[in-house]
Amino acid sequence: MKYIDVLKRCDIFKNVSEENILEIIKAADVKIKKFSPKQIVCKKNVICRDICIVLDGSAWGGEAVFERGDFFAVEEAAAEGSLMYDLYSAEESEVLFINFKKLLKCSCMGYPFFYRILDNIFGIISERNMLYSQRLSVLSQNTLRNKLLEFLRLQKQIHGDSSFSLNMTRSELAEYLCVDRCSLSRELTKLRNEGVMDINKQQIILKHRQI
Repeated sequence: MKYIDVLKRCDIFKNVSEENILEIIKAADVKIKKFSPKQIVCKKNVICRDICIVLDGSAWGGEAVFERGDFFAVEEAAAEGSLMYDLYSAEESEVLFINFKKLLKCSCMGYPFFYRILDNIFGIISERNMLYSQRLSVLSQNTLRNKLLEFLRLQKQIHGDSSFSLNMTRSELAEYLCVDRCSLSRELTKLRNEGVMDINKQQIILKHRQI
């Protein structure tokens, strides 16, 4: 298959051999579709039954960009839900569509690698639900200060240490918190001046035991 190397690097096929990936593609009757620039790949508010993987090119929708090897519509396909936005190809693109119900039927054939791919899919859904829950916990706070403190508390819990490096820039953190960058910078400066934390670029050291 032309794009087997792309699929081997995709988390959906984690720990699945090339031979088994090819068997899955054949048994689950996947579809590969080509899209022109600005063509709709998936429509919003339409029942989604396919998990989609970008094989070549890129796609975008809402605030998300999906490039070669990225996947989308995982939760929607598993729940037969719909996207909240139209998703377009950003350029000449090819996308692989895996029907989730067909994948479930294939798992009934008793092949271990079918269960492995389902385990990967449900692991992805579980991880994303956890991230959604964490962000909801942060955004539900009533002030920027409390949002930032809740975010830092969660990061400390995730890293298991009061000292950690953020995997996002100041602008990305401001976007995550739904605030402007200047307001975020002022609040970070206040927390540093109050001795709550130290910050050096993306490195954070929390000093307050209650965080």
